[in-house]
Amino acid sequence: MLGGYALLGIVPVMVKGVRAIGWTAAHTVVARFAIACLCVGLVVALRRRGLTTNNRPLLLLRGVLGGAAVLLFFSAVQLAGAGPGTLLNYTYPVWANVFGVLFTKQRPPSGFWVLLLLAMVGVYLIVDPRFGGLRLGELFGVASAMLAGGAVLCIKQLRRTDESLVIIWSFSVVGLLFALPVALLDTVQNQRALPWGDHKGWLFLTLTGVFSFFGHVYFTRGYKHTTLQLGSVLALTVPIIAVVCGWLFLDEPLSPAFLTGGGLILVSTAWLGLLESRRASAEPIT
Repeated sequence: MLGGYALLGIVPVMVKGVRAIGWTAAHTVVARFAIACLCVGLVVALRRRGLTTNNRPLLLLRGVLGGAAVLLFFSAVQLAGAGPGTLLNYTYPVWANVFGVLFTKQRPPSGFWVLLLLAMVGVYLIVDPRFGGLRLGELFGVASAMLAGGAVLCIKQLRRTDESLVIIWSFSVVGLLFALPVALLDTVQNQRALPWGDHKGWLFLTLTGVFSFFGHVYFTRGYKHTTLQLGSVLALTVPIIAVVCGWLFLDEPLSPAFLTGGGLILVSTAWLGLLESRRASAEPIT
């Protein structure tokens, strides 16, 4: 699971890099999911066994939520930056737990609402709303986190009945269908020609797809052997890697408000995960 999250932490830097070359977020999402579909198809062909599911409605819902979340996430990274976009997206463990309370009737741990408040204060500091209105990139980051929180709940339920490759296949196909119309619209409205001949851009697009695919393979498989809460804590390695890489390679600033907000998000999410893990280990096995 940690290996998967390490790969995902590098992806935002490449997503931001391809924007400077001339590819939009939707173009990057199309490349990301097209490569994932090819990888899944190759695995299926090599093992000579098809994909089956025991829960089609939930599988479709995971694809819809995940596909929309990635499109918004990549847009947030390109508009707000690799660090801020990723940090906001990775508030999803908080949203996953909120939705768990609301829709699966699970009882929240002691201190849950205080931790939620701390995380929201962190989001506020990163978004830094102005009187003239909120910035689109940050709004996309928060929206992507909410959708991703719902998608993670679906993953946890699906891993009881379906293999990880099936879940990733649905995610990739539906995500590709989400992004294609937006990419076509971007292409038509683009005021300049797309950088078809830029080899660096193609390299970044390819690495984005490959790293995203294997990152999701590893962390999706990991959810079968860990709790939702512990997986949420491990996921915090992604924004840490993205923030550091954004600072090192993209010259993204690390303001006091940004660092304070990011710290509140990371601490509150990690604390929540540890509380849930302790509660799960204390419950009797039935």
